[in-house]
Amino acid sequence: MRIGIVGAGRLGTALAHRLGLAGHSIKLSFSRDLGAMAETARHHGAVTGTPDEAAAFGDVMALTVTWPIVPQAVRLCGAALDGRILWDCTSTIRRGMTGLEIGTTTSGAEVIAGLAPAARVVKGVPTFADLLMSDDPTVVGRPVSTFVAVTTPTPRPSSRPCSATCRPP
Repeated sequence: MRIGIVGAGRLGTALAHRLGLAGHSIKLSFSRDLGAMAETARHHGAVTGTPDEAAAFGDVMALTVTWPIVPQAVRLCGAALDGRILWDCTSTIRRGMTGLEIGTTTSGAEVIAGLAPAARVVKGVPTFADLLMSDDPTVVGRPVSTFVAVTTPTPRPSSRPCSATCRPP
């Protein structure tokens, strides 16, 4: 599968690492330090590009930026998100765990769906970046799960071990 990642910080890099190990093709984008992003991409067998290139590249586009950056990142993806699966990996928890940026009357995924109305938004916050970067992404020998929420005619919340998608074939 081809996966574009918009947000080359800790989580985006961890996803590039784990998904690359599983044989997926990765395009990493959106970093304050383009040189560091290029080196990170090379290290994990990925390529780099702009946010709109990452969105156009992927069968899925993972959004891994911090909440305050979400509007800018989605805007930079532009029409490349139209019809794409936008995997929302964002968190609305404030720095320092002092509360929520939003979330008492709406969700982050709802806001993102409003910013990218032609995308198919799926909310699935992966486990901690440090765990994804480890050689053994399990807790007490068991694969961790990620809850996934998506709007379908019949909503079906589900949980699937991350290792089912993130483990090498």
